[in-house]
Amino acid sequence: MNLENKVVIITGSTKGLGKSLALGFLKEKAKVVINSRSQKETEKVAKEIGAIFCTGDVTKEKDMQKLASFAVKKFKKIDIWINNAGINVEDAPIEKMDSKQAHELMEVNFFGTFNGSRSV
Repeated sequence: MNLENKVVIITGSTKGLGKSLALGFLKEKAKVVINSRSQKETEKVAKEIGAIFCTGDVTKEKDMQKLASFAVKKFKKIDIWINNAGINVEDAPIEKMDSKQAHELMEVNFFGTFNGSRSV
């Protein structure tokens, strides 16, 4: 598959799988926009790997709309959008799970994917 000049957006891309995906797409000469909610970390990783960045929180629909608009303004298109941002909680029986953590898990893992998909 020829990925040269394809525009790729990857949420949660400052470490782990997201960063590895960004590096892989960059190697194939795609134009990559990385994203996370930390301005400092996203900017640092973008400089390190040669990507473009746009910070935003996947749990906020407006932030994901801003990310999509940013890419379209810069590149006139989006070819690939990867909803990679995600968190996990410590393994524990449900009765011992903190409800705040459970809500955050749903916000990031479900609504983050929902918001990203709707925005693109």
